Amino acid sequence: MENNESVEHETVNDKDKRIKTLKNVLKHSCIILSLIIYCTFAILFTFQNRFIFKKSENFVSSETHSWFTMSFSISISIGTENHINFGTVEHGSDTDLFLFHDRTMNTIALNEMMAGLTRYNIIYYHAKEYEDGTFIKDTKKTLENIRTLVEFMSYRRNKVVVYGQSFGCYLALLSTKIMDKKLTLVLANPFFSFRSVVKHQFFLPLHLLLVNDCNNYKLLKKFNGKMMLILSENDAYLPKNDIKKMRELTESKNGQIFVIEGAGHFDVSKKDQFYTILNNDIAREVE
Repeated sequence: MENNESVEHETVNDKDKRIKTLKNVLKHSCIILSLIIYCTFAILFTFQNRFIFKKSENFVSSETHSWFTMSFSISISIGTENHINFGTVEHGSDTDLFLFHDRTMNTIALNEMMAGLTRYNIIYYHAKEYEDGTFIKDTKKTLENIRTLVEFMSYRRNKVVVYGQSFGCYLALLSTKIMDKKLTLVLANPFFSFRSVVKHQFFLPLHLLLVNDCNNYKLLKKFNGKMMLILSENDAYLPKNDIKKMRELTESKNGQIFVIEGAGHFDVSKKDQFYTILNNDIAREVE
């Protein structure tokens, strides 16, 4: 009888030990897994834009940029460490077009666009935000750069069109917050928000790590001037629901919508219809 009780007691002890050991293993496994997850997200958070959007191979940095069709290019110093670069193309027009281009546009395509927009004088902002493979990390600093450009060009008394294409739409919308004169806003393939694009393009939930959402929709809702929307017929880059929302917002503001037939997201400016719309249809509406 005593032997049976002893065996049962040992069995219970062995079972308790196994349970205790299993709990310790699970506890330490959870700690290790939590550390791995934390380190992974910390790295992604720190270098988020470099993981999400690599530097465009076609884009040329300001150090080697050649202004093929520029009338002149200027570098403005801001303090001791910062400066902005921009250039102009003069077409003898009474309308200035502030150009904020797509992040992936190469130098040749950019110059072809500026040469083809003959109804406008082009003021081109060389976005340093694109040069290091990132987008907008510091909105306040970007606003300061654009404000410096706007103030420097304030001596011009021409009519103003602000044009943004793809990622440049966010810069264009930021500039409308600074300009105190009547202007016409033209957005080509604007994204709803940076987060929505990343969520659409990537299987992993990288959109949850973004510091700056760069929400075009919110900025556009606050814009009260005349606006035009240019869309590509075959835009597979942006979520269809986001395109629908931007269309509906444009319509609610009585803005005009143009669709480039046969164009994808990145080749909108390669179509002849693009120049017809900007040089004819939109130019007639500028006040």
